[in-house]
Amino acid sequence: MNWRKRILYFLFDLLYHPFAWAYDFVAAIVSLNSWQKWVISIIPFLPGETVLELGCGTGYLIRALRSSRKIIGIDLSPQMIRQTRKRVNIHNNTFPFLIQADGRAIPLKKETFDHVVATFPAPYLFEETTLKSVQFALKPGGSMVVLLSAVPLLISPLEHIHSWVMRKGGVFEASQEFFSIIREKAQQAGLTPVHLEWTPCLSGKILVLVAVKSVQTC
Repeated sequence: MNWRKRILYFLFDLLYHPFAWAYDFVAAIVSLNSWQKWVISIIPFLPGETVLELGCGTGYLIRALRSSRKIIGIDLSPQMIRQTRKRVNIHNNTFPFLIQADGRAIPLKKETFDHVVATFPAPYLFEETTLKSVQFALKPGGSMVVLLSAVPLLISPLEHIHSWVMRKGGVFEASQEFFSIIREKAQQAGLTPVHLEWTPCLSGKILVLVAVKSVQTC
């Protein structure tokens, strides 16, 4: 990992914990105010009824899905859980549920969800323990859906300058080597990638991975 990515991961860690209150503001600046639109653009990849979101952050996706899905959000950060509760106005004993937990050890029943989704995840998502945990939580035929990266729609010269700065910082980056590694890790965990490509959306384009858990037959 190069020094620029180390700095980015350190800053994101701060934003996810002591400075969670500033997360939305910083995300809006980094994305040219497209962050929320990118997150919502993942919804067409989630046609099922039951959804588990790993790293629910400040709750944009949960708020968008709460009326149409049975959704549970997991986040290790208590600060992010509080931000989501504020945004979604969650009450006890109703969907969506929020759980403070580590995605590497999902504390829920086996084969419960049609989809496990993550948007702009930290590197932990592709650790073996996390992928095995995701595979455990998915129903046979269910899918892991990951919004890996995004690029804003560029119109003005200022937006082109912003994009150049972000690329130099390694923010909008996805090489063929990266694709190969992601496919291999998913397959090793028992998940078959069926979609890993850039998909156009109203606010630019998003890089989406869909990997399906096999349906075992006797």
